[in-house]
Amino acid sequence: MKLLPTYTFYFLILIFCFSVASFPSQAQQSGFIHGVVMDSITGEPVSFASVQLENTTIGTATDIDGYFSMRYLPGNRKIIVSSIGFETKTEVLPERIGTGEIIRIRLNPSTIGLTEVVVRPDNPRYSRKNNPAVELMKQVIANKEQNRIKNIPGIEYEQYEKLTLYWDNFKLENRLLKKNFGFIENHLDTSIFTGKQVLTLSMREMLTNVRTDNLSGSLKKNIIARRSEGVEETFNDGSMDVFLEQVFREVDIYDDNIDVLLNQFVSPTSSALATLYYKFFIQDTLTIDNIRCVNVAFFPFNPESYSFNGNLYIAIDNNFAIKRADLSIPRNLNINFLENLRVIQHFNLQENGLWTNEKEDVYANFAMSDLLTKVYAHQVRSYRYIENGEMVYPEKTDEAFWQDHRHVALKRVESDLPKLMDELQDVPMYRRFEKFLEIIITGYIKTSNERQSKSKIDIGQVWTFYGTNPIEGQRLRLGAMTTAHFHPRIFLSGYGAYGFKDQKWKYSVTAGYSFVKKQNYWQEFPRNDLSFTAEYDLYSLGMQMNEALKDNLFVALGTAGISNRSYQNRYKLAYTVDWMSGLGVSAWWKHTKDTPAGALEYRLQVNENELIDIPGFTLSKVGGEISFAPGMQDYGANRGGRNAKVNFINDNIQLKLMHEYAYRGFSGGDYAYHQSQATVSDRFWLSSFGHIDGYLSAGKVWNQVPFPMLASPEVNPSVFIEKNRFHLMQPFEFVSDEYISLYTSYFLKGWILNRIPLIKKLQLREVLTFSGYYGNLTDKNNPAETYGLFIFPESAHPMHGDIYMEGSIGVENIFKVFRVDYYRRFTHLDLPGAKRQGIKIGFRFAF
Repeated sequence: MKLLPTYTFYFLILIFCFSVASFPSQAQQSGFIHGVVMDSITGEPVSFASVQLENTTIGTATDIDGYFSMRYLPGNRKIIVSSIGFETKTEVLPERIGTGEIIRIRLNPSTIGLTEVVVRPDNPRYSRKNNPAVELMKQVIANKEQNRIKNIPGIEYEQYEKLTLYWDNFKLENRLLKKNFGFIENHLDTSIFTGKQVLTLSMREMLTNVRTDNLSGSLKKNIIARRSEGVEETFNDGSMDVFLEQVFREVDIYDDNIDVLLNQFVSPTSSALATLYYKFFIQDTLTIDNIRCVNVAFFPFNPESYSFNGNLYIAIDNNFAIKRADLSIPRNLNINFLENLRVIQHFNLQENGLWTNEKEDVYANFAMSDLLTKVYAHQVRSYRYIENGEMVYPEKTDEAFWQDHRHVALKRVESDLPKLMDELQDVPMYRRFEKFLEIIITGYIKTSNERQSKSKIDIGQVWTFYGTNPIEGQRLRLGAMTTAHFHPRIFLSGYGAYGFKDQKWKYSVTAGYSFVKKQNYWQEFPRNDLSFTAEYDLYSLGMQMNEALKDNLFVALGTAGISNRSYQNRYKLAYTVDWMSGLGVSAWWKHTKDTPAGALEYRLQVNENELIDIPGFTLSKVGGEISFAPGMQDYGANRGGRNAKVNFINDNIQLKLMHEYAYRGFSGGDYAYHQSQATVSDRFWLSSFGHIDGYLSAGKVWNQVPFPMLASPEVNPSVFIEKNRFHLMQPFEFVSDEYISLYTSYFLKGWILNRIPLIKKLQLREVLTFSGYYGNLTDKNNPAETYGLFIFPESAHPMHGDIYMEGSIGVENIFKVFRVDYYRRFTHLDLPGAKRQGIKIGFRFAF
């Protein structure tokens, strides 16, 4: 089974759990207006009209459907609405605006506008040719490399970020909730974005020193300090912080593709696609900070594509730089759990003529469904430029540090978050709910009731407590691990398991020492540690599983019928070290005693007429691995570290080289053994056409060995989809000593289905996969050609330079979380028991 993308799951669980207690209400707060601008003649919405509060800098623009929301000031009720092709109108707001009331503003088409371009998304007269807006955008694109800050050598600045999550439109309407949580009303605020009452759920700050590297031309970032506080801190091991940083990445308006919510959107300044994806219209000319700007509105030709609506304010007298950018997403876009999104960027023209970032605001509303209350997020970034010398920061980053260095003052409700969390902990109902949520999300039971990961011993994973297979029958397992709160350098972990059919105890015990102090867990990044493991357990032939999948209940249910297994006594001594450059090194010694079980037999072919049953064998080997992932961000203080099963930060190429070596007699080993393997994985973004995930692996066994040491494709016989596995191949169906394997998955993001009427309302997304395996078994390891080898199991087939292929076509985003794939086997269809086709299911939480 493909594990849930853990960090996305964390975030969406928060959205769900903090919204089920209340249904949405439509309370309108004083000081905000919601309206729609329409054509007075046709009644059609006027997209991207400018809406400005008279004699102020408060303003906004209508979206593609003509809607807008804007704050207004008491005593100033005049708004100015303008759009090219229409007469400018000054609208006086009524003294009282009813709850949920939408003000309708009708613009009269101007005489000039009727003969020229009318700004309307469905305007059939739009043309790129001789369009002044398109010509202006070509100038912006031509000059963007000169105007982007990361191309300016010698620049250094301080970047402050603050992300706050709110429970949007909060109301304590339930009598029981009001009785237990009445104190919450003292911590309410008003959303600047929506004007509704909100409850602050969490807040995180980060201060970073940024400078341009004169040699590489890239930005070098050094995190000075970070802090967080909120409801999720009980189960936040650092992964949530990293995840949110990726979800709310800094927007570079000059990039060809802009990363938002772990997806890529075509930028309105894309060198290749801007004029093909967007319609551009000149709205008006205005002055911002004494700089003459042209307001260019844009929206996509296809609102179902990954693109933006919005306005660019272009300084036409200053190198065609963007003074301000206002981006939002089309209403029909196939993005899960997102109600709306808006990005506002401000840029400054310095005295030396350089354009620099000033501020960025990101507003977003998330909801699991239309019936549940939304989570409102506000991300602010602020920039301070360093002109003389290097900034020096104190080592202690306490509250006094933040008061001196934060660019934006905290609101009262943000400062009171620790007090709110303490008050929540005093409510037994909340503590029980928080504990349950913690177990579901982390898979572990903490032995301490203290908040923020103070547990010294964690019990789990809970998903491995029960399993079943033909040899053990019903299996129970209980595991535990120590944390850095037990000791920051010494770590212990392990489990005990019992099979009721074979009546045998299994176990695994690991002791580790870290040469660097840890915050929470042993494997958190970066690693520099030494460990020793002793283990006795049952393993399946041809199935290599890491600890995240081994004994997982959902995987065990799908592999319960596999009877080719063996009992293995394992000992392992390992050293692992990570560097911040993305380089990692591991070295190990492994000693394994293998005893066949179930249907598996080890039978030695001595000569043409003699077979000997072998009760087992011993292998002792040393090995090493070098991994390199340039630009890879650390994963925070989570349990999995760089070997975490799910890694959402996978836009960077990852390389691995591994070699293992053993010789007969070493530590009691029965065989000599040499194996080499190289792997490379990467994600290839195709702009709004989705992305392709690729994984390529090649390896070779260099000498003569028994078949359990030969190479066999990694398979997934369960009903669940698992990444980088063959789904229609049986365990150890093919065997070779040299191989190349390829796994590819193309996520089209609804690029086809979003264009089909009616079907597009379901917001389904297409997935295509292809996997191939080239294998070759040399004569020295083929028992049909060479004596002194184990006879292959009946189900194993040697490969002789042939290629196995399978693929699938699937649909994901079914009810926003389910995926169903139809798999088809393309080769080796004549083999006994070959599975030609099959249906697999998966679960994927993604935006």
